Amino acid sequence: MDELIADNPETRDRLGFAPMAEILVNVIRATSAPFTVGVFGAWGSGKTTLMNLVRMRLEAQGTKAVWFNAWKYDGKEVIWNALMQAIFYRMKSDPEMVGKTDFLQRLGDTAGKFALFAAKAATRFIPGNIVKEGDVDAVVAALKPLSANDPQFEFINKFESTFDGLAKEYVGQNGKLVVFVDDLDRCLPENAVAILEAIKLYMDRTNVMFVLGVEPAVIEEGIRARYRDNPKLQAKDYLEKIVQLPFVMRGLDQTNARSLILPYEEASGWSGDLVMHRLIFAGTAANPRRIKRFVNTYYVLSRIAELSGAKPFQADAHRLALVLLLQMRAPDVYAELVRNAELLRDYREACDLPTQQRDDRLARRNDLRAIFEDSQLRAFLDQTKEVDVNPDLLRRWVLLARGEEEPTAGQ
Repeated sequence: MDELIADNPETRDRLGFAPMAEILVNVIRATSAPFTVGVFGAWGSGKTTLMNLVRMRLEAQGTKAVWFNAWKYDGKEVIWNALMQAIFYRMKSDPEMVGKTDFLQRLGDTAGKFALFAAKAATRFIPGNIVKEGDVDAVVAALKPLSANDPQFEFINKFESTFDGLAKEYVGQNGKLVVFVDDLDRCLPENAVAILEAIKLYMDRTNVMFVLGVEPAVIEEGIRARYRDNPKLQAKDYLEKIVQLPFVMRGLDQTNARSLILPYEEASGWSGDLVMHRLIFAGTAANPRRIKRFVNTYYVLSRIAELSGAKPFQADAHRLALVLLLQMRAPDVYAELVRNAELLRDYREACDLPTQQRDDRLARRNDLRAIFEDSQLRAFLDQTKEVDVNPDLLRRWVLLARGEEEPTAGQ
């Protein structure tokens, strides 16, 4: 293994996503706009990779698409304006629009006026001590509510129908433009909600479909914050009104998960090591990003260990893998393990006790009780009982993962 795995979205299907991508492509092509698909999944589950596969297939079949990375604009400008300007830019730069002077002029005029409206809205959030004294009058004027005589009031009231006409002219009366919004769950929660509101407010009757990549919990947190936990507005219900089709990402099967580590198995000594495979897949929940992080971290630390003459052979390799996966999956438990290398041995002993004795021990040991109360963590530890957790042998790898001490040769 000469280089680390880049944590970039896949542009080819190494993860077995082709069947899911084909389903989404067929749904998008068969469904009338407006329509919103939510690609829901946890951090690192492969949402971007799946959406990229769908986009490439749609474009190959002649469907026009826009890719918008929400996180790129998070905190830098009015995010819903950035989304709209990305759509306008896609229309403007399309080679098929060359020579359509009237369309391009109307598109440019609409984009400019929308940006002006966004700039006016943004002044409502200017923090103190930034505006110069000479600009105060201009800011006060900008903060005044739009009146019926304000040209921007008329513009924004007509914007939906204006944009609807531009979109239909761009894709054809029966065509559709598919907008992929990626990395919503990396944005500030309130910005993620602002994107959803823009979709609902400004594009609710156009030939535009949206595909949103997001972890629902982030959106729900943003909704609760924005509306101050209003009991009349449930976050889940709000999201359901925006997203007509929730498409939940599945974890990788073991064949596809192994494809991520296959190029590194020989160099790492994992070929045919069923215990290591079980550790990796159970500890990462077959999450693509976690698998990549584990492989990279394991490789670096094992090379550091070699420098001190302690190359992790099979038994030590299992211990190092277990420690790293706990560090990723359960940092609080890993922190306890740093303080007490006997923790995992004590946990296994507690598992074998009669119920009453075990409950008595848990009542005295908060660290053990925390493990027992985490069903997913217990499942992981129970699947990896083959790993020897002798404290004297485990301690050196716990410290190596913490960067405090290089291990000595294992036994």
